[in-house]
Amino acid sequence: MRQISLVFAILLFAQIAGAQEGTPLYIPKEIKNAIKKGTRTSFGMTGPEYFQNRSDYKIVAEFNPKTGVLKGKEKISYTNNSPDTLKSIHFHLFQDIFKKGNRRDFDLGERDVNSGVTIHSLSINGMQFDMSGISISRSNSLLNIALGDKMEPKSKIEIEIEWEFTVAEFTPVRMGKYGEDNFMMAYWYPKIVVYDDIFGWNTTGYSGAAEFYHDFGNYDVELTVPNDYQIWATATLTNPNEVYTDEILEKIEFAKKSTVVSHIITSEDRKNFSITKNNNTTNVWKFKSEHMPDFAFAVSKSYLWDGVRAENGTSEGVFVSAVYKESSHDFPEVCEISKNAVEFFSEISPKISYPYSQLTAFNGDGGMEFPGMINDGDMPNHNSTLYVTAHEIGHSYFPFALGLNEQKYAWMDEGLISFLPRLFENKYTKTSDYNAFTSLIEAYNNTAGSFYDVPPVMLSEVVTGQYPAYRFHAYTRSGTAFYLLSNEIGTAKFNAGLKLFAERWSGKHPTPYDLLACFEDAAGENLNWFWQPWMNEIGYADLALNVDKEKFAKQGKVIVKKIGRLPAPISLKISYNDGSSENILQKASIWATKNEVTIKVNNPKNVKSLILDYTLTPDAFPENNTIQF
Repeated sequence: MRQISLVFAILLFAQIAGAQEGTPLYIPKEIKNAIKKGTRTSFGMTGPEYFQNRSDYKIVAEFNPKTGVLKGKEKISYTNNSPDTLKSIHFHLFQDIFKKGNRRDFDLGERDVNSGVTIHSLSINGMQFDMSGISISRSNSLLNIALGDKMEPKSKIEIEIEWEFTVAEFTPVRMGKYGEDNFMMAYWYPKIVVYDDIFGWNTTGYSGAAEFYHDFGNYDVELTVPNDYQIWATATLTNPNEVYTDEILEKIEFAKKSTVVSHIITSEDRKNFSITKNNNTTNVWKFKSEHMPDFAFAVSKSYLWDGVRAENGTSEGVFVSAVYKESSHDFPEVCEISKNAVEFFSEISPKISYPYSQLTAFNGDGGMEFPGMINDGDMPNHNSTLYVTAHEIGHSYFPFALGLNEQKYAWMDEGLISFLPRLFENKYTKTSDYNAFTSLIEAYNNTAGSFYDVPPVMLSEVVTGQYPAYRFHAYTRSGTAFYLLSNEIGTAKFNAGLKLFAERWSGKHPTPYDLLACFEDAAGENLNWFWQPWMNEIGYADLALNVDKEKFAKQGKVIVKKIGRLPAPISLKISYNDGSSENILQKASIWATKNEVTIKVNNPKNVKSLILDYTLTPDAFPENNTIQF
């Protein structure tokens, strides 16, 4: 009997493998062209002609919390590593989202609408540009400059910009003012647009929904604020002895070594004004980082500060901080939650060392990520706090450490970070019989098959006009797909695929097809049967029961049909009249060669009901999932 089963298994695998090999995977011409040029390969690795340009920033800025005005001067060293001659150069002016007349994906009201970013001066290699001249254009949060002297391949230019803007006070979008004297400062400096081997200049302006895509570079930043304010940033503070009192310095050093959360700035410290040195009216905070995709910082003179060491497999570990308002009901736990999240991602799933030496959780609003920094509001319950904290921390891997293009493929990072943190949430929940994936599957089932059901292959920037479609495209359908893939190939192979992806692409700019290739390498099988429908096609998951009750009573045959285009696993619960039950499970790959499966049930006359699960299994139309006898 064992021999027969083995032969059947081999035949079934051969049949499935053959179907997988024969399933075509849609690949856009931009990806095909990159493979043809040799910048990429079809195996999920860089090609011999791969390049990426580089932007190194030296910024000196001053922020006035009373007026909300941030002024800065920056020097950018931009290196063209491409084989192309660049005739223009483009900058993101992210805070132009508040500029009157700028395109926006959602209404921001009128109170924070202003003149956007003011450019006082701009020069390239010492040549000043007239900001009202014909070589300058500005739209959709972009500053575009036609170069008089074209930038040759393998060359470098030096850019100097002086600018200012007013921070949003009433309608912060991912950054801004929170309370009376607390600010999250992100997307705050003119930043060069990415020029890559797929699209050339990625001139998708920032209008609110589609997020970000950054080159890597070094940052040398000096920030001046009043001396009663503190700054936390995405980079290393290089002059702590110049700004903090000895008492606070001792607390910081203790927290960096302690695996138990300690209080660095307490309410008593605030009352005693014993935090920063007060020899001057202002303090200059100096930060440096290497090969980072961005720089963000937070400013406060009233927030509390907790700190702890998290392990990530390195000797240095990760210095984890939480800075928050005293009245917060959940942030007193966030430092511990953040530590656990760093260690979970580093040691359990995806088992990749956390990529930065520090992490700061800032108590602002909503949920937003930056490299080694997050901006979260208070959540309604503990499970929500677990999820949103881990979700934003997970973004340090995707998109930041791996340089993902969120404007084009938001589903890569949002999908992965809609899946992985739910594993963390299930581990640390205090709620009995709780499964965080039920909310993901419910969200999928509610929208799948509707007008808003947009496949991930559609570029994210195209979907931003309707937020329900963008949300489903970027988070829900892709998160569900990663959940199914993990169940299909197993946790070990899933983690191995992500680890391989990180090894090949950390600090670079991968595409979705590089990620898919890494999963296939780790799984040791062709997964086109799964990727093609879930990522590239219009369709939905929908399984149905087809049972003739009279024949069932005699033969015990249950027919499960795949009505929808997208493959999903079978989870059939058989309930008996004596109160007992059993579950029959089949992986989604059962549909690689067929659209109908017959399941034999023993003792059919004693069956009370048959139910195809739709709580942890995606199913757009679950009304055909139940048979009562």
